[in-house]
Amino acid sequence: MSGALIGRMLTAASDARHSLGRELLRRAIAASHRDFAGRSIRRAPHRLERFYEDPGSVGVGEPYLEDGLPHIEMLRAAP
Repeated sequence: MSGALIGRMLTAASDARHSLGRELLRRAIAASHRDFAGRSIRRAPHRLERFYEDPGSVGVGEPYLEDGLPHIEMLRAAP
């Protein structure tokens, strides 16, 4: 069974102090668990690895380039 994928997310830099990126990620994870129950969630931007680790994801595999940017596969196990 394949997992859900959370793609690119974007918030304005001025919204960083309000933690809108973390709230957007929290909502995306909740929606993924609701809509894809029992499936893992994948994410990948390497420069944000620590941001994605906070909600329970871990980096797996080797870094790779996508659209000229370094990425690493991040996986959050199904609850």
